[in-house]
Amino acid sequence: MDKIQLFEALRLVRNFEPFSVTFVKYSPTKKKGGAIVTFSNVVMTTKVENAMKQHLITVKVPELAHSPGDLRTIYIYSILAINGKQTLLRL
Repeated sequence: MDKIQLFEALRLVRNFEPFSVTFVKYSPTKKKGGAIVTFSNVVMTTKVENAMKQHLITVKVPELAHSPGDLRTIYIYSILAINGKQTLLRL
């Protein structure tokens, strides 16, 4: 599997083009998680208020659509892969 630095991968997804993401699901309020989730054809939204401060990105997931699209918030350090490339903090 190819490797890419996490912050380089985040620069790529900020182009608002569809990408796939694999991450570890976790709910800080419920303190539950651990499931590995993969979404395809997601697009980063413009909801970025304090995004880098809180280390969060919000993506629109068309495959979960009950309405025109569902929004999911992902903690950036839980991202395992973007577009099939393993994300690393440092190469």
